[in-house]
Amino acid sequence: MADDWARAYVCAHFGKSLFWYMGEVFLTFFLIGMLDIDPVHISTYLALGLGLSAILDLAIGRLCQTWLHQPRFAGRIQSIGALGCAASFGAILVSGYVTHAPAGIVAGILMFRIAFELYDVGQETLLSIVPTPDPGRRRGIVGLRLAGSAIASMLISVMTGYFATPGRNTGAALHLAAIAIAISTTAILTALVLERRSTTHPPRGPSSPWSPPTAVAPTPQSPAHLRQALSIQCIAIFVSAWTAPYFVRIFPFILHAAPALPSWILACLPLGATISQPLWHRMIGRVGEAKGIVTGCAASCGALAGMALLADPPRHDDYAVLAVLIFLLGVANGGVALGLWTHFVETAAAARHTSRYYGTFMAVSKVGLAAMSILLGEQIGTDGRGPSLPVFCLTATCALLAIGACALLLPRAATDRTIAQDTDPRDIAPRRTSGHL
Repeated sequence: MADDWARAYVCAHFGKSLFWYMGEVFLTFFLIGMLDIDPVHISTYLALGLGLSAILDLAIGRLCQTWLHQPRFAGRIQSIGALGCAASFGAILVSGYVTHAPAGIVAGILMFRIAFELYDVGQETLLSIVPTPDPGRRRGIVGLRLAGSAIASMLISVMTGYFATPGRNTGAALHLAAIAIAISTTAILTALVLERRSTTHPPRGPSSPWSPPTAVAPTPQSPAHLRQALSIQCIAIFVSAWTAPYFVRIFPFILHAAPALPSWILACLPLGATISQPLWHRMIGRVGEAKGIVTGCAASCGALAGMALLADPPRHDDYAVLAVLIFLLGVANGGVALGLWTHFVETAAAARHTSRYYGTFMAVSKVGLAAMSILLGEQIGTDGRGPSLPVFCLTATCALLAIGACALLLPRAATDRTIAQDTDPRDIAPRRTSGHL
């Protein structure tokens, strides 16, 4: 069973993911579909917020690297970010419903992005700076982390689908207030628990329920190896904005255009990603991250091909088939995410300046999401429907082909795994190389 720190980390990441998906999935539909604000303007506001996030990722990762490598500081900064996210998201809802002031909405979005960066960088850096010698055990934590994120995505997707169904505007303000309070309370409490665990009870050894204890003697990696891995991973995370994130943003508009489409169908995507994590964990442990990513990309393309053959908007007879295809897309995307994040976490753990690595990686992902937001705003246009399923399938397939190509070019993971049979894992110090990024 996972130790206390691993459980605290997964719960805290679940709380953070609730805010992430509120900002990435629900906020777009809330501002466009519920408040009837110009989609081009909203996409610009969201892109500005993501651009600010990218700048803050780089700045925090570089300027605060000395403090971020201390579990106490990393735990504290993510708690502060959780409090800021709660306050700023409440400001967005109030500005939208009460004042209808674009300036207030923009200010709330920018405040939310600033707070979320403190939340994000502090919590993500903990994943690589806490001693976890066995790569299989760190991969287990990554898998649990992705499962928690997928559950959060499922909850927010169901909520978005509920509000996207025509005729559900009655009492929407009261319902949103209750939801915002529940999400804020969950995120703040889990962040505080992780801060306490990181300060008083950091793990001294492996932490994952999916792998037996083993000790690993890692081979130091050269700075050139780390830079090569970083460059390829950044390309992959940039184009990944046009896969699952693109889908969860457009689907509420498809729901709005097809009232008979059940609102729960969007939850099939995170459901597939959640329940498939143990399977992907074992597979990637055997074949490696690159082959796992390629397998996930191939399976995703198959699901997208089937989705492209359905009517647009989907007919009633297609609902069951669409639900299965979305579920399979979630399963495949779970493998792509686990492979990419595992390779990234392992490489970051071998780098001297871990927080700088995280800052660069997350900044590139935010730039990709900003570009996708601008494109989505143009595609939604004045009809408020969003891009069609065939357009999404074609775009996502091109992105997946690029991710698969990146996986084939990835160097061997930063930890060259050599198992030491008679070594106590507690005797292995956290690994750092003399290289830098």
